[in-house]
Amino acid sequence: NGRHDDSHSLMSAVCIAWTALAVAVGGMPTESGDREVDAGFARVMREFYWEPTSLVYTCPPKDVEPASTYTNGFKVWEKPGDYGNGLEDCAILGGVAIGGLCDEYDVTRNEALRVPARKLAKGLVNLGTVHGVKGFIARGICVEDGKSGCALSSIDQHTLAVWGLWRYFFSPLCDPALKGDVRRVLSEVADRMTEQVTEANDWSYRQAVGNGTTRGICKMRFNRPHEGMRLTMVYAAAWAVTGERRYFDLYRKYLDEGVAKSMELAQMTPQELARIRGSMPDYSLLQMQLSLELVAKVERDPARRRKVEAVVELLALKHRTCAETESRA
Repeated sequence: NGRHDDSHSLMSAVCIAWTALAVAVGGMPTESGDREVDAGFARVMREFYWEPTSLVYTCPPKDVEPASTYTNGFKVWEKPGDYGNGLEDCAILGGVAIGGLCDEYDVTRNEALRVPARKLAKGLVNLGTVHGVKGFIARGICVEDGKSGCALSSIDQHTLAVWGLWRYFFSPLCDPALKGDVRRVLSEVADRMTEQVTEANDWSYRQAVGNGTTRGICKMRFNRPHEGMRLTMVYAAAWAVTGERRYFDLYRKYLDEGVAKSMELAQMTPQELARIRGSMPDYSLLQMQLSLELVAKVERDPARRRKVEAVVELLALKHRTCAETESRA
């Protein structure tokens, strides 16, 4: 994804990463740690959130690339990392943040979390609607006009947007007035996948406009092991929020394929993992975990659910083994 040198955006990433790390290591929460996390999130919302779009940007909103530099509402991608300053990862940031708020509410029942959760959920809805391309999750939306963005998205953006909206939909935090919008976005994403993720398109969904390359970052089938459950999770989420049989049938169609592809990673040797590490950054493993979580929560058949959980357990064991090996090196 896009990289930039803005010190403010670095602080934004650090704040969110700090929160993720605190959860990942499984340590007991501390009062001082809670204060730091709360302060970090407050700063993100104060300095990087823009109320009209309901999005958190990777730079202060005043520095987001203006829509007036685009053609017909979309920035045409031309080179790696060139997604529009500040617009690179709004879907990722919003999805992760919503998950954190939902988790916190499950523990604390803090009613004050309803307001930021609704704001962030509305932002994810906007990413799937305001540009007018059904089923397309934009990376971000320009603050200048509230609808323009980069024509090239990614599997990362779609993963966190779908997971975040699904997580919010089934959380007690969810505003009932937003449920219809969530259903609409998740079903339209699923429909776009059905239409575009074909062999003719190299199993990828296309850019929002035109027929430009997707660089392989929109590939939803026959991809890398940590991405094996992503298409399955899209259909699972659509089925979960709509109850429509067609999404259930598509979900079950790809479930075994997703399990088998994901299991490839769990069964790799440390040497094999080292060889693919460059194409599998840490954040992609979080996304893999979330895709598996969604499918495991949605699946009602105990035997099928157990297959997904087995992948999760093997991955956890694999990561622990690799970490212990690295610590002894």
